[in-house]
Amino acid sequence: MEKIVLRGTSFEAGKTHGVAAREKIQKLLDSMDCARIRDEKKPFVTATWHYLEKHFAEILDELRGLAEGAEITPEQAFFLTAGNSFAELPAPHQCSAVAWRNSREGVVLFKTDDGPGFPPGDTEEN
Repeated sequence: MEKIVLRGTSFEAGKTHGVAAREKIQKLLDSMDCARIRDEKKPFVTATWHYLEKHFAEILDELRGLAEGAEITPEQAFFLTAGNSFAELPAPHQCSAVAWRNSREGVVLFKTDDGPGFPPGDTEEN
């Protein structure tokens, strides 16, 4: 596993991460070309962005740095880190999102991909 050391302001840490992971981030975006935020969910995305601006500006600063470093848009960075929580993904798909405001390392926000999931009513045993 590759280790990336992040230092400096939120923007600088995001940019360092974006530069280091640029190729992987762009490859991930290419693989998700069918993922999109549906129109009826866009107001929620906008409200989330404004909430973060007001209460956790450092998160958006880091996303902006990530976007610059990875040579993607801030909207794409948001989608990859948090926005995909309300995106339309090819079914079946399952995922989780977690955030800690007061961890030993500071604010921590991450998203996991728990795999493709199973169709409704289906299980791993079937």
